[in-house]
Amino acid sequence: MANETGDSVKDRFAKRFEDETEQSAERETTENRDQSSKTENTSKTDRTEISPKNDWTNHSVYLSDDLASSLSRSYKRLDLDLDEEYGLSIKKTRHYYPLIVELGLEQLDDLDSKEVKDRLERLED
Repeated sequence: MANETGDSVKDRFAKRFEDETEQSAERETTENRDQSSKTENTSKTDRTEISPKNDWTNHSVYLSDDLASSLSRSYKRLDLDLDEEYGLSIKKTRHYYPLIVELGLEQLDDLDSKEVKDRLERLED
């Protein structure tokens, strides 16, 4: 009889602590999952608000050293001028590059094929 009582007490304790351990592990897993989800959602929201990357298409461009230097100097000059005159600061990839492309496309529309050919030849030199 003592054996049965001893076994049943051990079983009850084992069952009790096993249930608490499982419940604790489940709570931790749920809390970790919730925290991870919150972090993920916050990160996605921050990225979306800061950058147009989700809505824009990426284009890589290779430029000669001279052209790249001119582009960089032009950006710095424009950013400084806008800051001094209007208190505006522009971001290179968000504002400046799209502006350069838009203005370049407008100017390109005004050129005939001979003028385009001449410009391309100058770029090669």
